[in-house]
Amino acid sequence: MVEIAPITRHDSRAAQVAGAVHDSLSPVQTILFGSRARGDYRWYSDIDIFVITADETEPDYREYAKSVAEQARKELLPEADKTDVICWTLQKFLDNRGLKNNLANHVARDGLPIMPPEDIGYSSDYGAEGIDWNNVRTRVRDARENAYAIQNGIDVERIGEKVFGHIAQQALEHGYKALLGANGHDYPVGRHGHDLAGLIALVRERLALSADFRVHGEYHSYLTEYAGSAIYADDLPPLNRGRIHQEIPDAVEQLMRLMAETSGYDPSTDPELAG
Repeated sequence: MVEIAPITRHDSRAAQVAGAVHDSLSPVQTILFGSRARGDYRWYSDIDIFVITADETEPDYREYAKSVAEQARKELLPEADKTDVICWTLQKFLDNRGLKNNLANHVARDGLPIMPPEDIGYSSDYGAEGIDWNNVRTRVRDARENAYAIQNGIDVERIGEKVFGHIAQQALEHGYKALLGANGHDYPVGRHGHDLAGLIALVRERLALSADFRVHGEYHSYLTEYAGSAIYADDLPPLNRGRIHQEIPDAVEQLMRLMAETSGYDPSTDPELAG
């Protein structure tokens, strides 16, 4: 069961920004989500706002929502980098909130709603969670595309250190998340979701792998330092470019095979991933 959990560490000024959006648009619901709702935000973190409407919205509505959010940010929380506003219909939200690792699932579970859910016509009790296969496929595709770039698409010797490290980190992050998702397990979001060592530990625990089982790519867990905002750091660990070039693409394919063995879902036979 996924419920909107009580939030005790949310950013109150970010909640005011979300409230300003709700007051201006009068949608079905507005929810502050992401790090500002979970409480693991930094002073510059974005303000993520999820707007639920009764019907499909036009581009003008979405642009207006963003402009309202930006104006409120400048007045209430100017140190935040920016606001991100996502608009979904209530039906789309209801259809997706029970799918593990789906955006609607994270919003429902971790978000701070402006309106109490019981006052807007839907319950927070909606049964067992399912696997979001679209999310799994997206992760598989992203892992493979980053691995392909490492193996075939970039000049390994000449590409910038931060860019190369980020591509390699993304290949593994998406691979581990696809593996966990296909097996019906949650994975962390926000900056914790970039932690390769944490994802590897989660893979070993959730898939009940032996302590000595080598999770493919674990040697490269230091690439966490190249994820997200970390790439703006001045002091990053040196890359072993040759080893990344040799091992990351193979690690991604081995993770796909492990997925087939543990979950029964084989990306190599999925027609939606062909081509």
